[in-house]
Amino acid sequence: MAVAGSGGSMALNTFGAVLRYAIEMEERAAQFYSGAAAAAKDSQVTGFLRDLAVVRARRAQQVTRIRRENVAEMILEPVANMDGRSYARNLDLSGDASDSERLRMASLLEEDAQRFYLDAGQRLSIAEVSRALSRLAKENGQAKSKADALRPGSLDQPDPG
Repeated sequence: MAVAGSGGSMALNTFGAVLRYAIEMEERAAQFYSGAAAAAKDSQVTGFLRDLAVVRARRAQQVTRIRRENVAEMILEPVANMDGRSYARNLDLSGDASDSERLRMASLLEEDAQRFYLDAGQRLSIAEVSRALSRLAKENGQAKSKADALRPGSLDQPDPG
């Protein structure tokens, strides 16, 4: 599963396109985490991934609300130098993937989302929206740190990225 779309041009050149991408990214992340939690073997990993699925589903609703509340003044605001392909990653897991691999993929997914929200927040001109995206980026950073901490030996193994 490619998170937040795949193929073709993914130019995020308007406020509406950026937030539509964010909503899709959150929905796909929730789906990924739900599946990963169902297949995880360790109860701590299962709980962490299940919590992330709930958080990301809630965030999709939050971004939808941000978009709806700011649609009148921002939907066509131009955004430069953003391409969704820079934030999308294939996160297909084989049926026999280890919990460590699930956590590694969660860490990568959170890192990509953090980078997306930081980039988007810097490019959008409404301060309220920019602050909201910065908060989401901070949450992604915290989730990445937790995924890394739960992964056995994660500090000793380089990510094959």
